[in-house]
Amino acid sequence: MTSKLNALRAANPKKRGFPEKSSKSKRSESLPQVSWRRVFEHTGRLRGFLIRIFLSATGLLFTSLYLKQCAVHLQQYYAGSPVIVGKSAVNGIFKHMGLLNPLPGRLACTLSGAGKRRLFAIGNYVRQRLLHPVHDWAMRVLSRIPTDVTFNQERPIHRLSRFKPSDVLSLSFSSATDRWPVVVLTAILTRLFGRATALCVVNGSFWCNVFRIHRPLVKKARYVHFATGQPLGYYGSWALFSLSHHYMVWLAAWFLYPRRKAPFRKYALLGDDIVIADRAVAEKYQALLDILDVSISESKSIDSKTGALEFAKQFWIEKVSINLTPVSAKAILASGSLIGLCQLAEKYNLSRSCLSRLAGAGYRVRGRILSSRLSRRWKRLRVVSDRSLSDYRLPLDLWLGRGNPLNPYLKGIMIDRVGSLGAGAEPPYGQAENFLSPVTDCG
Repeated sequence: MTSKLNALRAANPKKRGFPEKSSKSKRSESLPQVSWRRVFEHTGRLRGFLIRIFLSATGLLFTSLYLKQCAVHLQQYYAGSPVIVGKSAVNGIFKHMGLLNPLPGRLACTLSGAGKRRLFAIGNYVRQRLLHPVHDWAMRVLSRIPTDVTFNQERPIHRLSRFKPSDVLSLSFSSATDRWPVVVLTAILTRLFGRATALCVVNGSFWCNVFRIHRPLVKKARYVHFATGQPLGYYGSWALFSLSHHYMVWLAAWFLYPRRKAPFRKYALLGDDIVIADRAVAEKYQALLDILDVSISESKSIDSKTGALEFAKQFWIEKVSINLTPVSAKAILASGSLIGLCQLAEKYNLSRSCLSRLAGAGYRVRGRILSSRLSRRWKRLRVVSDRSLSDYRLPLDLWLGRGNPLNPYLKGIMIDRVGSLGAGAEPPYGQAENFLSPVTDCG
């Protein structure tokens, strides 16, 4: 029986139940492999320490740096070694390192209208989770830049109109994230956090990207990667791109005004869209983009000498003082109810007559909008518009009481509830009471 088993092993060593015995010479010739079981055993021993690290802002980055030390090839992968990442080695990148092949990312596209097709990346969970702290940090930085319109698309334009500029250049890229060099992101993060973290975040995630594409995009499934630029869809991709875009504008202003101590604020930026109200800075900015081999779309750019600009789908003229942006048909169709129409009117600062026209009212209804003989539909529109649009808005007391005086007991409970919603500091009692109390000039 023993001789038969030995004969079977020699005849078919890869058959199930008969593992192949590797010799010592083959082990010495093979590349150093990473034992993920051992890595997870060490992680289990350090579980308490890793839990405390995960709770911090840079905990996930520390975990990626910890896994980076597993093997020399894993270090080369995170650092973006050209030996590993190449056209012929994309499929076997993890096999070359001796690692299990994880699930790669996927590429998808969306139709944004007007014949545009936007390509975005869907990364795997591990990479997205490691990049999430970087995304949060970059978004907090963007929220504190007064010329960035990510969180408020009107305030920077109103601030720009205070300068009353005549020479305004509205610029837009043809393909922003696909052509924006990753070297710029690496240089900025290196100056902020050091080379190790910058290589781990930028080169290890944005540059060393592997995606799987399959039907219906291609006939046969295969793996691709971005040779230049970065995949839009990863956490931190758009935020770090916007931050590096701000740095390029600041660099152009520093070349022209090296002795200026105040920050340059004659511009507004939203991703790849930018408006610069200084011609010299705009020309220097375009020269820097030519060095980076980033092209500007001439069809989407405006060079105005009268203060006209197009930014964030809004068109301003007369030294950025008049907004000629119409209400989009898509927004009107999406606002079918009375509440939706009133929110649309409050957003675009529409009058009551214009709101009535959007709701379908004719000239007879608009001529006697304050009459008591209107139908129930137009009475509801008048009541809702009075609450949201007029300068003498109806008090919340009448709304909660449905036209009748509110019960004093319920009113006291509500005032106490409003006061308890503050973060540790209770607002003055008089303010909440005045907010709920009726006014005499309701009209």
